[in-house]
Amino acid sequence: MTTSAGLRLAHMVESGQAVLEYAREGRKAFLSDQRLQDAVMWRLSIFTEEADKLWKVLAHDNPRVDWRELTKLRQEYHHEYARVRPEDVWEFIDLRLPTLVAKLRRARVKGA
Repeated sequence: MTTSAGLRLAHMVESGQAVLEYAREGRKAFLSDQRLQDAVMWRLSIFTEEADKLWKVLAHDNPRVDWRELTKLRQEYHHEYARVRPEDVWEFIDLRLPTLVAKLRRARVKGA
């Protein structure tokens, strides 16, 4: 389980970092480019899916990560996708994702 959790966490960080890289050109570029939005949503989908699989294993040792928020986003991105607004996605990327990725880089996996 530990190896799997470690790999999932690494995949999560990688996807979060990719989103931050894709978003470098800023809000206007993001909101005006459907392909960029699609790429970001794919990576955020991976990011939140890994969070959904990891929270039970990592939440106790990593309480500073808002696992509840991430699993809620996963639910929204996977099941309520027609209601997902690009402006809301940008707000998450701009205001929350950099801090989350930094916290995840410091996250501990028991036994690792």
